[in-house]
Amino acid sequence: MLTLKNIHKFFVEDKEKTAIAALIDISIDFRMQKTSVIVGPSGCGKTTLIKVMAGLISPEEGDIFFHNQLISIKDLRKRMSYVDQYSRIYPHLTVFDNIAFPLKNEGVFVDEIKNRVYEMAKQLDLSHLLSRNPKQLSGGQQQKVALAKAMIKLPEIILLDEPFSNLDLQTRLELKKILMDIKQTFKTTIVMVTHQLDEVLEIADDIVYMDNGEIINIERG
Repeated sequence: MLTLKNIHKFFVEDKEKTAIAALIDISIDFRMQKTSVIVGPSGCGKTTLIKVMAGLISPEEGDIFFHNQLISIKDLRKRMSYVDQYSRIYPHLTVFDNIAFPLKNEGVFVDEIKNRVYEMAKQLDLSHLLSRNPKQLSGGQQQKVALAKAMIKLPEIILLDEPFSNLDLQTRLELKKILMDIKQTFKTTIVMVTHQLDEVLEIADDIVYMDNGEIINIERG
């Protein structure tokens, strides 16, 4: 169980120096090996929430617990990966080297890196693209590379911020199937932010509704 307890986050406007509440007393349990989808109108705080979970933004108040134990952001990062809508992969590296980068950074042996990259590329239908550079890929292919790069360390939790934005219908359908396969194959917990609830209903176990920086409802599947 990943638990957020009494999370508050404020942003300060430059001109008026007025504190704007982005997250207000957020408390929620995310079930392991389930897909949780966070939805709500633009500016409701859903992206801020997932960035707090990813350790990219520090809250002013609140704690995060993993299996009922208080966990630091550093330790939490070891257990999760984060992918945003902009497919942040390295433009100067091949697809192979992008996917392999997290393992190389940890000093994993070369043979193991090759085996794991080939396995992940096969899982996400990227085997034929491993020698290409990102500029030679479509937007959907780049998003799959970003997903493979995030999954290569086999994280317990993967955080996705608007993963279907700016993708065509066929690519969105393909990515949804990939996410379903990832959860089934790797027993991964998925937390996803989206404004396209109708497109992810079939893969959602839990739906978290947000508005004005607060969680207003949770539907458990």
